[in-house]
Amino acid sequence: MKRYVSVLFLFCFLIGAAHAQLTNINSYVTRNWISTDGLPGNSISDIVQLQDGYIYLGTYECLVKFDGFEFNTINKYTNPEYSFISARTIFEDSSGNFWIGSNDEGIHKISSSGVETFDTKKGLPNNSIRDFAEDKYHNIWVGTAAGVVYITQGGSVRLPSDIEDVNVEHVLVKQLFCDTADRVWMLTSDIKGLYVLAGNSFQRYKELDAFGEYVPTAIGQDSNGDIWIGLNQDGIVKISNGKITRIKSETILDSSTINVIFCDSFGALWFGTEQGLVLYKDGVFSVSEDNESLTTSINQIIEDREGNIWIATDNSGICKVSPGKFRMKKLRHPVNAICEDPKGQVWIGTDNGLECYVDEMPVQNQLTEFCKGIRIRHIGLTKTGDLLVNCYRKPAQILYNGKKIISWSTDEGIVGNKTRVSIEARNGDLYIGTTTGLSVVKKNGAIHNYSIDNDLDCEYIMCLYEDDEGLIWIGTDGGGIYIMKDEKIIKKFSTEQGFAGNVIFKIMQDTKGIFWICTGSGISRYEKNHANFESNDISKNIFNFTTGTGLGSDSIFQMLIDDSNTVWMVSIRGIASVPYEDMEAVVEGELAKIDCKFYTQSDGLKSIGANSTALSMIDRYDRVWFTMADGFAIYDPLRAKTNVVLPIVQIEYVWIDDKEITDFSKPIVIQPGAKHVDIKYTGLSFTSTERNRFVHKMEGFDNAYSEPSTQRKVSYTNLKPGKYTFFVNVQNSEGVYSDSPGMVQFIQKPFYYQMYRFWIIVGVLFALALVFSFYHVSRINKKRQLVLETKIQMATVELQMAKDDSDRLLKNILPVSIAERMKGLDGEKTIADTYENVTVLFSDIVGFTKKTGNATAEEIVSSLNELFSRFDKRAAGMGVEKIKTIGDAYMAACGVPVPNSKHAIIMVKFAMGMFKDLAEYNKTAKIKFNIRIGLNSGKVVAGVIGRNKFIYDIWGDTVNVASRMESNCSPGHIKFTESVQKCLLEHHISLKCREEMCDVKGKGLMKTFQIPE
Repeated sequence: MKRYVSVLFLFCFLIGAAHAQLTNINSYVTRNWISTDGLPGNSISDIVQLQDGYIYLGTYECLVKFDGFEFNTINKYTNPEYSFISARTIFEDSSGNFWIGSNDEGIHKISSSGVETFDTKKGLPNNSIRDFAEDKYHNIWVGTAAGVVYITQGGSVRLPSDIEDVNVEHVLVKQLFCDTADRVWMLTSDIKGLYVLAGNSFQRYKELDAFGEYVPTAIGQDSNGDIWIGLNQDGIVKISNGKITRIKSETILDSSTINVIFCDSFGALWFGTEQGLVLYKDGVFSVSEDNESLTTSINQIIEDREGNIWIATDNSGICKVSPGKFRMKKLRHPVNAICEDPKGQVWIGTDNGLECYVDEMPVQNQLTEFCKGIRIRHIGLTKTGDLLVNCYRKPAQILYNGKKIISWSTDEGIVGNKTRVSIEARNGDLYIGTTTGLSVVKKNGAIHNYSIDNDLDCEYIMCLYEDDEGLIWIGTDGGGIYIMKDEKIIKKFSTEQGFAGNVIFKIMQDTKGIFWICTGSGISRYEKNHANFESNDISKNIFNFTTGTGLGSDSIFQMLIDDSNTVWMVSIRGIASVPYEDMEAVVEGELAKIDCKFYTQSDGLKSIGANSTALSMIDRYDRVWFTMADGFAIYDPLRAKTNVVLPIVQIEYVWIDDKEITDFSKPIVIQPGAKHVDIKYTGLSFTSTERNRFVHKMEGFDNAYSEPSTQRKVSYTNLKPGKYTFFVNVQNSEGVYSDSPGMVQFIQKPFYYQMYRFWIIVGVLFALALVFSFYHVSRINKKRQLVLETKIQMATVELQMAKDDSDRLLKNILPVSIAERMKGLDGEKTIADTYENVTVLFSDIVGFTKKTGNATAEEIVSSLNELFSRFDKRAAGMGVEKIKTIGDAYMAACGVPVPNSKHAIIMVKFAMGMFKDLAEYNKTAKIKFNIRIGLNSGKVVAGVIGRNKFIYDIWGDTVNVASRMESNCSPGHIKFTESVQKCLLEHHISLKCREEMCDVKGKGLMKTFQIPE
């Protein structure tokens, strides 16, 4: 209980501080809803907030239930349990009963026990209900179009004993009101029709007879207990301690009919008239001027649990009036810069001159007159408090000490007249940034200019900043950052060093010494380390905030940190804030991203947007002044309302496939076969409804709560049998969660086949079936076993024969050692080996195509087969491995797959033997051939290629060069490389051959050797 009291006290204090400073109705923030926003109609007769947190609207067509997000219509057509159409007046009594007075259908009382109807059959004088009031005995007084009655707690309808001077059966009641003294007041449509309940009868209040033939139209009571009464078009009177005073407001109150008078919880009086809304606060009357919905006929005014004022209008829907977080000052021209001087004067730089404000009121002085019509881009202060003003044309740079104006332009020697920014360094020098470079005005009057001609690659200066070590940081428009020391550029930082962007809007250093650089591509946080700074290796000290880390926009114009450690950011999306510690938590990896709070018109930010130059500031009172494209906005922490009232969570309905359920008092049973469970919920916090966010969890299905989202509906499909509990909670615009999450319990019923007993029965039957099947199959298997054994023996013999044939074929295709490796029990999937010392031979029939041009296919194949068979026989006898034939070419190698130290000798002898075989072949051949042979020794890779058709092949530079030797060889000769010659010499073999240099494709000139056949 203490917790709720303290929360309520804090809420009242904060919102009271906000309301206390608002004496003008136009300082409040308004939000309108009309038919185009979903409201069933624009004529609202009554409005009330019930204990369930919803706003209810009375109309002539229906009752409307509003959660701040959507409107739900309630009448006999949408809800069969009700029998009314219209809801002309609505009321909640102290017991939480909801009373609906219709236009011609009597009264409908909705309570926990159901719906009860009262009409003329039950004693009402008329079925057209005009107003309700509750007295101290908890009787409900009902004003109708033809009389007044009261309904007891037991439900009896009774007439008052008498109404003085009036026929009780014909009086048209306009309003009933119970004051703090428990007196019930009644206003009728008659002249002088003001009555007060005395005992059980109404007595006419004659003290107002001095005002002539008046007609009372509205009554209310202020926080002092004084009664205020509207006298039709004759103004308003106040009754204070029996004294009656006519009030002159000098507003529409003096001549317009007053329909409602309401006193809010902070003592402000709100008057709803036929011509609009009037506020009376701290002795000041103010009329709404900038909202059309508040300049029309107003029927009712209430205050919700969060301190918002709700207005029901006759033809403009409803309007919410709230104290905003911002005060907006509209100007005719965009504001570029704001600065507060030591005297407390606030200087505003616009596109059309300079303005000065004292206590938020504009004043004229020497400098404002001097700057008329000039575009001001920046305002700053010197160390002594003099004003630095940057103009976008002559006089360019201004220094103002309160008495004298000094200026510098190109006439005095600075680099350009379009000045963007200026600062005074700690040594007294003045740094001026322009669109065409940088100028330094020395204390002695000398001017040094820096541009693209000397050190600056980018001349467009966007910002200047002097850090705590006296270094001048120069931010440019696209060129990154230059750092100057003693008027010399010592560093240049850009995206190459890790910064977010090269368009630098602002640079600042916080109290911890951390640099924050606002760019067109995000914010860079740079924690300076001297060692890395000197070496330019600063990327590890930079952390970039972008939309990916929660900024909401990458174009950040300015960043400010106030005394509460709140970070304010001005971006292309507008104004946002985030706790400083959240940004640090992201840097440390404790948070994935920051959660920026963006401010809108509902916060009082009635502007078309922020200005990209964005030189905003924090004044001496910790108020934040923001530059806007159409004026400036002020955020005052003392005035800003923090909504600490806990929001209310309501689950509105559950849909199971096509069946709607609204009773959540007991678990909802989901029958087998249901596919979809849809849950609709809402959060009742009306301060900034669009920023309410929800988290939900289906216990038994979800492991944790969902991420916060604005979604108000969740769906689940194909839930497994079991018990589930759905929880949902809402977070209002201030990040406050409800302490009572919404909850619905579910029981998902299983199909019969999903039940344990079903599977027990199935298991028993399955076991019996298995036993029977085993017995039956075992008998059959014994008979089949003998037949199978015989067939297995026969198949084994056939398999062995097939295996022998396969082995024989494999050995014919592949080298024996390779074939053995492939057919082993652990047969290798891939065979690939490297051999360091191998001699490769390529031979080719000279002029084969020409010689076989007139031969038949059979003759060609037969001739090649006869010749190559001779070569194969010789290879097998000499330990040479035939690799393959390619057309009329023959390829062989020695040293694979079985290494052989005499590979070169053997291969040379084999090549010579090939010429002998060729001579024997030519003696009887029909087609006579001549060949040439190439040899090379070296390293090769050998392996088996193919899955179904195997081939053993070799690869490598050695193979390629051997092929080149063959193609460069003379017919009838053998050509080999120097590597073959070296192998022969190692074994003391010397051949008679011709040495020559040969241009080998891909290798260049090589020493080769050629011997005749």
